[in-house]
Amino acid sequence: MSVSTVRPVVAVVDDDPRVLESLEDLLESAGYVAWCFSSAGSLLDRRLSG
Repeated sequence: MSVSTVRPVVAVVDDDPRVLESLEDLLESAGYVAWCFSSAGSLLDRRLSG
């Protein structure tokens, strides 16, 4: 994958699944990769595991 095709990653944390889905759709339509989490703990678990 070349540098020009790398998409920035945005982590989103919210406990409302509808908000997560909406933000994921919005961010991905703007060219970002959205990592969505329902809690800060789940985000930290993901980041610590790789």
